[in-house]
Amino acid sequence: MHNTVFLRVYRADCLTEKLNLSSDTCISMVQLSWNKHKHVHFHNTLLAKENKELILYAIVLFVLPLFPLNQLVAGTIINALLIKTAITYKSNKVFLLSIIPSTGALAGGILFSNLASQLILMLPIIWLGNLTIMFLMKSLYTKKGKEFFYSALFSGTAKTILLFSASVFLFSQSLVPVLFLTMFGINQLITAEAGAILVAATNYIAKEIF
Repeated sequence: MHNTVFLRVYRADCLTEKLNLSSDTCISMVQLSWNKHKHVHFHNTLLAKENKELILYAIVLFVLPLFPLNQLVAGTIINALLIKTAITYKSNKVFLLSIIPSTGALAGGILFSNLASQLILMLPIIWLGNLTIMFLMKSLYTKKGKEFFYSALFSGTAKTILLFSASVFLFSQSLVPVLFLTMFGINQLITAEAGAILVAATNYIAKEIF
């Protein structure tokens, strides 16, 4: 503490001699510089912490589909994590998480087993669907201050319409099985809203405990 004060006064004295300014002016300049330094340091620390947390979320989102979980269970957890990160982190890097879950599912080939080849056709739409729910939750809830469950219902519905429309088109072209109409239809809406409820519940519990 004393060393810091001494350093500031010393720097102010140096500025006074070099620039022929009053001591008070120089001290104010040094104080401003010091505050700016603290702000930059805090920002960098926060950014480093955020990057570590996003990497952890990415690992969980990739690994989770590798386990033979029911689609409704896995989908609920995945949507909860996507919504949680979207409304928690300010950085746009969070949207990169949208491509992780389906990539993990394809890599593992467990959840979709022999449907992996058909899943490839849906990958870009799945990524866009995840991006849609994340972007809309961030936009409606975080930025515009809309009610949480309204934002979740709107975002989940938009994601479901997108995925279901794509699966209907691919099915009409005999490119995917009829199972996809359920997987990327009502199941998507159920897991999206269940994920939102899970986020709301965990946030409430965390608030009550801490």
